[in-house]
Amino acid sequence: MMLYKDHPDALSVGGKTYAVDTDFRLMMRFELAVQHDDKEDIAKILAEFYRYHIPEDVQSAIDAMTDFYLCGEKKDGGSPSDNSLPKRCYAFDEDRKYITAAFRQQYGIDLVHSEMHWFEFSALFAGLTDCTEFVKIMQYRCTDTRRIKNNAEKKRIKRLQQRYALSENKIKHYANIEERDKAMIDDLRRQLMKR
Repeated sequence: MMLYKDHPDALSVGGKTYAVDTDFRLMMRFELAVQHDDKEDIAKILAEFYRYHIPEDVQSAIDAMTDFYLCGEKKDGGSPSDNSLPKRCYAFDEDRKYITAAFRQQYGIDLVHSEMHWFEFSALFAGLTDCTEFVKIMQYRCTDTRRIKNNAEKKRIKRLQQRYALSENKIKHYANIEERDKAMIDDLRRQLMKR
């Protein structure tokens, strides 16, 4: 087994070799399309990934692209129940500015202008440390506050979780219309005070 080798720029599907687009931005889009169950965007990404020469066996092509997305690491194929799914700690679209800042801070890499293979991006992304604001935010989001014994700390983390919540977790439930209206007015006042 070789520990270090060139990152793949072609995949074998159905016995044929296909050149693929290895840019990290495409795989970021793929992750977002899968999360949003956007089949139309997944089809566009598939065409871009295979440089517009999609293999005839589309399911095998999708499987190979998914394996590429996972950087060749096989994941448990079990189907977890909704209760066992891990909480999402980041979203490439919503955390764009934090991820950009983290790469610049930790690695000196400008993601906006960089050309980078998905495998390299994934390794660097996994290696980000809590010296970056992005990793701290992920930690806030994924902390299980039920395990925190100190009430002041629990309250602080819950406040940070609300502040940095991903849009899918920001659905607020109000007891009545008056409570909703008051919350909206308070949010508007806070925004105006920031100006």
